Amino acid sequence: MKFYSAFEPLDSYPTELFMQDAIPFWLKGKSDNAIVICLHGHGATTYEALPIGRIIFEKKIDCAGPLLPAHGLKNIKMAQKHMSGIKMEDWIAHARKEIQIARSLYSHVFIYGQSMGGAIALLLAAEGLVDACAVTAPALLLPRITNLSPFLGWLNVNIPVDTTQNSFFNEVYSFRNIKESKQLYKLSKLARRKLKLITCPVCVCHSHNDQTVNPKVVDIICRSVKGYVDVGWFDKSQHSMTLDIQAKEIGDKISHFFQKSIH
Repeated sequence: MKFYSAFEPLDSYPTELFMQDAIPFWLKGKSDNAIVICLHGHGATTYEALPIGRIIFEKKIDCAGPLLPAHGLKNIKMAQKHMSGIKMEDWIAHARKEIQIARSLYSHVFIYGQSMGGAIALLLAAEGLVDACAVTAPALLLPRITNLSPFLGWLNVNIPVDTTQNSFFNEVYSFRNIKESKQLYKLSKLARRKLKLITCPVCVCHSHNDQTVNPKVVDIICRSVKGYVDVGWFDKSQHSMTLDIQAKEIGDKISHFFQKSIH
């Protein structure tokens, strides 16, 4: 499936194929030397990363949010087909390309990711590709059903997901594919293993009330990462914390973290 970069002209983006808010974004013009690549979570769209991107942009750092492969498709049959064939390497490779483009345009390149986007962000930080990394609820430990995917990952089965349980809207798929869940499991495992290679500053925001990603991930990051780690707890929030009640506080903390990383 084609990847939709934040740096491509929007008039080339086939909006008719995608959910209403699944639009790559490049918030530019407030900085000529710093940008944050913003990555959304599993099954979600750029809608999930945009609130943090907007707050960072208000603090005079540019932001770019790509739509990760196989995400955001309007037609559910097409979405299920693409998700069942996706590989974790596709997500990682395309996020890496965004960083390469950003490097050609800006002096400082940072990365931010929510959930699955957080796992990808940490992996790319481990490769030494960014100057600083911030994550919210990074998907390093996964729910039990996802942890079973290595044993069931050959099944091309779609499981319905309740998308109405939150008090706020999130643009997300209403299913989870077992084959694709195995790729998420592999991504999570790889990201945990690579944490020890990270030397750049890291900011991790999480909630003790997250029912999707175990809060133990914060301890894992603090023990493993070689560089400075800034931790923020936002316990009024649940998993999709970028859209929850404390989104503004989280965005302010991440913005301040990146501002310090420029100097």
